[in-house]
Amino acid sequence: MSTYYSQSKKDLEKLATEVKIKEERIRELLVEEQLDGVILSKNYNFAWLTAGGNNRIVNNRETGAAEILITNRDKYILTNNLEERRLREEEVFNQNFTFLRRKWYQDKSLDNLISGLKLGSDLPVEEMKYVGKELSELRYSLTEFELERYRRLGGEAAQIVSNICQDFKRGISENEVAARVVKGLREAGIYTVSLLVAADERISKYCHPQPTNKEANNRLMISLAAERGGLVVSLTRMVAFKSLSYQLSEQLEDLLKIESIYLNGTQAGQEVNELFNKAVAKYQELGYEEAWEFDDHGGALGYKVRDYLATTDCEKEIQANQPFAWTPTLPGLKLEDTVIATESGPEIITSDDDWPKQCYKVNGKEWQRPDILIL
Repeated sequence: MSTYYSQSKKDLEKLATEVKIKEERIRELLVEEQLDGVILSKNYNFAWLTAGGNNRIVNNRETGAAEILITNRDKYILTNNLEERRLREEEVFNQNFTFLRRKWYQDKSLDNLISGLKLGSDLPVEEMKYVGKELSELRYSLTEFELERYRRLGGEAAQIVSNICQDFKRGISENEVAARVVKGLREAGIYTVSLLVAADERISKYCHPQPTNKEANNRLMISLAAERGGLVVSLTRMVAFKSLSYQLSEQLEDLLKIESIYLNGTQAGQEVNELFNKAVAKYQELGYEEAWEFDDHGGALGYKVRDYLATTDCEKEIQANQPFAWTPTLPGLKLEDTVIATESGPEIITSDDDWPKQCYKVNGKEWQRPDILIL
């Protein structure tokens, strides 16, 4: 939400600059697509353009209580009388939108406003050109102020999860783990978009384990996507209540070798399918012929949990300042953090000083990766 930022003069200036950059991107798209305007209805596009504005009422819906119309010259918020004040005062303050308000019981018709205009939309809408893919690509490269907020979010989310995990005891249930994580994050103004928790054999049995009442006797895995101000980070952490077996320790070292391909390759200009193919080859080189198929390998994120996944058919090229969350796995093991393709190289933003780490070097770059926390 925009209310997350301070209303200091400095932050408001940064916000105005960010919004201007994004409006310019959209207006360039209008020229390319020969459109008079575009309507943004999806929550993540609303949050992106407004630098964190929240148009949602029901969190599990893709669209909210307000839409944005951007034309070659003007910009409008289309909403109802119930939401206008909150949006104006808390979500898009200082952004110079013109509000077009209707009564909550009236139809959302835009006929009077858009008559004669050739429009695009991020939803498939009759008589409008669908430009969802093109709009997604505008979001990939983060601005400087977005990077500031993103780093802060990543660091806070990682530290909160770390602090919570330190207090786990054998016998804690997956649901209790989930409750503590949600509470800790929410107190920092962070939403849990996705939260997977698995104990013991459920770690290797299911790719995306929803938390249950199962109690943990040996190990726990926590995998989450956390959102604030529209931006989403992902991370996974693993906890054990006894020393790891030699086999599991060896497998973790192998998984770090596979992950290093993705981390080192998170560079502007790198083709995603090339990274994926190299990672698959590394799985096979290490003797895990089919393990690469057991779960997806992650991919790009930002204002969505995933903008796209890495596959051999993914022809995307990594953009400057684009974030990724790679998720290589082996049975019972998963690694995941959020990394950005900055100008100075890959930067992990979901790390904290308290979590135990494994250190290694690849191509002269030192990586500190989360180990399994032994309690």
